[in-house]
Amino acid sequence: MSLLRRILIALICCSLWLFSFPAIAQESITVATWNVAFIDRSADELDLDGYAEEVDFDILIVNEIKQNADLNDLKAAMGKENFFTAISSIDVGNRGLEVGIISRFPLTDIVEFDRSLDNSGGVDERKLERVDIRGIANVGVGRGFLVAKIPQLQLFVVATHLKSSRGRSGDSDRNNAQKRELVAAAISEEVLQLRENNPDYSVIFGGDINVGVTDSNKNGVILDNDTTDGYDDTHAILELGLINGLKMKSLAKNVDGTFVGNGNSPLFPGTGAIDVLYVVGPLSDSFGEAQATSSSFGSDHLGVFASIGNVDTISDDDSGNVTGTAPDGILIINALPNPVSSDSGRETVTISNDSGDIVDISGWKLRDEANNNYVFPSGTMLIERDNELTLIRNTMPLNNSGDRVVLLDDSGNQIGAEFVYSENEVVVGLHVR
Repeated sequence: MSLLRRILIALICCSLWLFSFPAIAQESITVATWNVAFIDRSADELDLDGYAEEVDFDILIVNEIKQNADLNDLKAAMGKENFFTAISSIDVGNRGLEVGIISRFPLTDIVEFDRSLDNSGGVDERKLERVDIRGIANVGVGRGFLVAKIPQLQLFVVATHLKSSRGRSGDSDRNNAQKRELVAAAISEEVLQLRENNPDYSVIFGGDINVGVTDSNKNGVILDNDTTDGYDDTHAILELGLINGLKMKSLAKNVDGTFVGNGNSPLFPGTGAIDVLYVVGPLSDSFGEAQATSSSFGSDHLGVFASIGNVDTISDDDSGNVTGTAPDGILIINALPNPVSSDSGRETVTISNDSGDIVDISGWKLRDEANNNYVFPSGTMLIERDNELTLIRNTMPLNNSGDRVVLLDDSGNQIGAEFVYSENEVVVGLHVR
């Protein structure tokens, strides 16, 4: 074989090798967390222009929102209408104390962990289990945590809002601390599982955890010693490996207090930030220290944010591109109008996605012949195969007497052909094709 031919073959093989990898770009990324206190105020009471100017975030973990509309209000007011969202419960809420995520990058694999499953959030719900380690009490908690995956950054985001101390300390706060520890331990277990299943991914955790990073009156480092050591081990659980060796990097450890009440000076001086960011994985060493915002911008908390100078953003990974547009190849292919047991919350439609992309259909609608609508909740993604989606809220029942259903994108455009079935085709427990 001639030398020239060998060189040509080598160049061809090299080209094939290069084009087999995803396209990668590098960007500066800012992750922020902010308790906006929507239980006490609305979007027009916050200086959101000022916040967005100071914190040009790519990912924002939001505490104390009530429903998905709050996230949409925040996005609109900050000029980030095209960002993606996830929330721990949609339209129902946990007394106005939900957590959410606003992201410039598409969110997938959204899961809410809760001690009581109510299927109200429009996302996958899983039981929050107590970690069976001595020192983690088996107490009741009303707040869990939210997890979302960002494939483009190879990053998981975990959001929470832990039990408040309401300004108390000592014996009157010990039960609150046990609740904080229980959820922090469950988060640690989930982070370990995410890292085991996705070793190339990082995990960033944020939110209002209601105990200061440097609060010497509360913080301890030994799980089963709440007397001489300090009775609240929440920070130690996240940072010091108390739960099966997980050690996350504390980005906010040098931030002063973040709870400011009606002013901009931190209350409870010397206790440190209660709004925190922790990170573990390949990106952890690249994040700079977090800093607090210069103002509360109308909330009762300062925001906290941290940046990373150059992070790889992947436009095409093993699961395909993620897109918010409406490509060809999306079609309703079957439905389950009459499931076993009651219909409400159990009916399904199956949507085929042959577009070659992962498609975000958050806010898309199903519309029946009577013009009833079902809106797909935030975080609903079509992967590259048949997607059976449960109509978790019975706002558009699939009629057992036959129906005509169309899929509409968030601009009201019909996607694919209408799906039509007759009464004769409806059988209990079987899909109509």
